[in-house]
Amino acid sequence: ATVTASNKPYDGTTVATAGCALTGVVGTDVVTCSSGTATFDTAAVGTGKTVTVSGITLSGAAAGNYTLASTLATTTAAITAKALTATVTASNKPYDGTTVATASCALTGVVGTDVVTCSGTATFDTAAVGIGKTVTVSGITLSGAAAANYTLASSTATTSAAITAATVTATVTASSKPYDGTTAATASCTLIGVVGVDVVTCAGTATFDTASVGASKTVTVTGLTLAGAAAGNYTLASTTATTTAAITAKALTATVTASSKPYDGTTAATASCALTGV
Repeated sequence: ATVTASNKPYDGTTVATAGCALTGVVGTDVVTCSSGTATFDTAAVGTGKTVTVSGITLSGAAAGNYTLASTLATTTAAITAKALTATVTASNKPYDGTTVATASCALTGVVGTDVVTCSGTATFDTAAVGIGKTVTVSGITLSGAAAANYTLASSTATTSAAITAATVTATVTASSKPYDGTTAATASCTLIGVVGVDVVTCAGTATFDTASVGASKTVTVTGLTLAGAAAGNYTLASTTATTTAAITAKALTATVTASSKPYDGTTAATASCALTGV
């Protein structure tokens, strides 16, 4: 009996499929052989692997006229790597000005308890804030004790995740002013937490606590908003901020008008006073 075995994809077993042919049959005698049990030498992937066929038997009308030289025969065949599909899941992240993403990788098609894992490099489509953004994981590779028995259907996989707005803190500085009877204030705003050279500014409405003169008076800036090319990637920790500034006394100019008088031998005069700038 001579046997021929078929190649198979890795399945974690040594089971093989083999065909059987006979050498030495006389004339047109009808006699065939069945290839009992066929097994690979190991379950691992490889080429030219030994396949042993045992328990070969004869059948057919003329089978009784023959006996097998051996009920065992060998041949070779390959176990090829099994294709696995990688699926990836990416994590949301706050805006950081980069497309770097963090993703986990899982495999579909692993046999039994084989230890095989996958990993690759994950990137968002753009660095900008958004939901449902495409994350591509490229250069996926396999590792683990059984990795050599598998291949990837594709070394690239995609999923989606969000880049959320980064939180920035507004700090404000107010200018002192001379008393003008109002609580209106003038303040500038700067941001803590802006990434790199992103262009983002802030502004709001500034007011003193009271209109009266005083040093280190509380100035509250409300309704703070963001502006600038990168503003959409940020959110404010608070839309209100406080600082201090002074309202100084306003300088007034006094003008006087004196009344004429008849001579009385003194320098005494009578005058009225008016103020300019009240």
